[in-house]
Amino acid sequence: MARIGFKYFCETERNEQHVCAAPGCTALCTGEYCRRHKPRHPMAVYLGRATGLKKEIRETKELLCQLREQATRATSRLSATRLSGTGRHDTMAGNAIRIVEAEERLEKIIADWAEALAVRVILLSRMEDPRERRLLELRYLHGLSIEDICVRLNMERMQVWRVQGSALEHFREVYEREQKGENAI
Repeated sequence: MARIGFKYFCETERNEQHVCAAPGCTALCTGEYCRRHKPRHPMAVYLGRATGLKKEIRETKELLCQLREQATRATSRLSATRLSGTGRHDTMAGNAIRIVEAEERLEKIIADWAEALAVRVILLSRMEDPRERRLLELRYLHGLSIEDICVRLNMERMQVWRVQGSALEHFREVYEREQKGENAI
């Protein structure tokens, strides 16, 4: 058996065409899956999450600002004297406390996401080849398309795909070294 990507294929089946293994797909292919259904590289998925983390951090910070504005409005109406008979005083104080607690939870979530993003950046910084590192940063941290990367790095499209493939493999090696504890972050 020969290793191609992350799947194993029988040597005799490599060049023979057959139907894609993806459910409902009738495309002919030479591997297990057609190009459209080929599984993504696990490191591409891991790094791709960085863009989502950045977006979630930004959106959660906006939500946090809104909560702080609401807390300011709610607490500005509170007074030291108890309003007799209305009961609103305790309700407003309780709402202000809930808002503060929600702020604390959101701040912890933001800190966790920022840490996850920082780990990805640190792992990228430990890659040896600066061209591969830059390509992965542009693709996964900045979310640029392959065409934009071609322009920025002055490379052909196919060359970018090849470098990205080898860069993901090298990133995997760095990631696995970290998992083994050779270079603790």
